[in-house]
Amino acid sequence: VEVIFAHHGTLDKFMGDGIMAYFGAPQVVPDHAAQAVRCALEMQRVLAQWREETAGEGGPTILMRVGIHTGEAEARDGDLFGPAVNRAARLRGAALGGQTLVSGATASLAMDALPQGVELLEAGRVSVDKLAIDPPFADQQMGQTVEQHEVRFRPERQMCRGCQSGFGC
Repeated sequence: VEVIFAHHGTLDKFMGDGIMAYFGAPQVVPDHAAQAVRCALEMQRVLAQWREETAGEGGPTILMRVGIHTGEAEARDGDLFGPAVNRAARLRGAALGGQTLVSGATASLAMDALPQGVELLEAGRVSVDKLAIDPPFADQQMGQTVEQHEVRFRPERQMCRGCQSGFGC
């Protein structure tokens, strides 16, 4: 959760073993898409470090799946609704353990602000059919697909001298 706050994100809720966060509201964050991607990368890094530290303890291997989409959401009764929320959830569902998938909308906004050593790989399309959503969004969703990209470090990534995180801080 601290990683979300460090990247100017807002914690929306815990969902079982998942977390929903959003960026760009209630405070305006001009580079919200890049902050969301940086946050996902940092969360993946922190979890990988924890796995290394606890590897000999015989516990389960925990991997995180992340889906990021950029768009507007409707706030109602303390919850978020709309196509952007559903598309992010669909991307998360399509991700493999340890993988971060972002939509084309997020990729286009974040591409020029990615940390050094990070690249976006074309990952095809994910269907957003058959989502259980309320009108007025249903007509806008059915039969569509969302372009997706995988966020990955290049093997030859440069390390930041200050924090050694590899994120180009």
